[in-house]
Parts: sequence; structure tokens; C-alpha cells
Amino acid sequence: MNDGAQTQRLDRAAIDRLLDLGGEKLLAGMIDLFLEHYPVRIQAARLGAAVGEHDAVRRAAHSLKSTAGNLGATSLQLLAARIEELATSEDSAYDALIGPFEEEFHAVRGLLEREREGLGT
Repeated sequence: MNDGAQTQRLDRAAIDRLLDLGGEKLLAGMIDLFLEHYPVRIQAARLGAAVGEHDAVRRAAHSLKSTAGNLGATSLQLLAARIEELATSEDSAYDALIGPFEEEFHAVRGLLEREREGLGT
């Protein structure tokens, strides 16, 4: 993870903090939860946006923001924060951010999958 794009997508310091806190088992568990739950929450945001349910979008984005932050997925966290902010103010402009958010998720997912493969658990 030494090139610039990967560094921006995944903050190595956050990964190292999780390893320091709970070792490979904690990091593996958090990555597994991320990979399992993120697609469901993205779908919830997309469905909420499709029918104008601002609160559903806000809840999904809030959850996504927190998890992304814990794993050091900074750009993903910032997109989720912006979606949450727009949904909170009932500004449907968040709809235009869901596609880029989903694309960023797929890029981060690949990085985290590789990180997970390197763990001993």
C-alpha cells in the first residue's frame, strides 16, 4: 500500500492502531464486518434516496461513516459524512454522491480484502 491512491484510500496508521488495540483477531473481525455489512447499508441508502426517505439515507450514511473511519478509509468516510449531512438537512443532492460512494467502497473493499488475506487468523 505504498502508492498515493492507496494511501489516500486506506490510512495505514488506522490499521496499525487496530492491530495495537486487539491484534490480528480484532482487525480481521472488523474487516469481515465491513465487508459483510457495507453492501447492505449502501443498498439501504440507495433505496432511501430512490423514494426520498432522508432519514433512511442519513442512518445508513452515519453507520457507513463510523465504520469507514475506524478502518482508516478516509475518502469513504468523508463521502459518507457529506451524504449524512445532506440527508440530515433533507437536501436530496446526496443522491448524486451515492454512485461515487459506491465506487469508492469497491476500491476500498479490494484493499481491505488484501489486508485480510495477510492476517494469520
